[in-house]
Amino acid sequence: MKEPNFLPLWYRKKVEKRNEIKFKVVIIILISFIGVIGFRLFKDKKSLIDVNNKMEVIKLNTKKQKNIQNNNIKNKLCTINIYTQMKQELFEKFKLDDISIKKDKVLVKKVFDNILDISNLLEYIENNQNYNIKHVDIENLEEDKILLKLDLKVGNYE
Repeated sequence: MKEPNFLPLWYRKKVEKRNEIKFKVVIIILISFIGVIGFRLFKDKKSLIDVNNKMEVIKLNTKKQKNIQNNNIKNKLCTINIYTQMKQELFEKFKLDDISIKKDKVLVKKVFDNILDISNLLEYIENNQNYNIKHVDIENLEEDKILLKLDLKVGNYE
């Protein structure tokens, strides 16, 4: 019964008009949604760019921190390896009182009887390629005793 030939003309025009109105309302709603979304995007574009930049900065910072941690671990391992080698070499040759690691420093302490022994130790350390003298502190103790404190730079690291 919905064939256009059997429906009255006034009814066909009414249905056609109703369909046109529905179509126009749907188009207006869709265009308004697109306009509102576009306006919000345009309005929030700066904040979106700022958020994106902050995310990039955070990624770079975490990457740098991971690299620093990896380098610190490598530095500590290098320092500990050279420390054990140095401990064996120097304890055997010079019978040192104390070798310790504090943070990134290797500290050596020894009480000597004369200055000649100190110069021998310093020459030995300078000739060795694994560690270099960073700071030397010499103190006079009672009765011809001399306290030597060394701060060493180990390998490429401190």
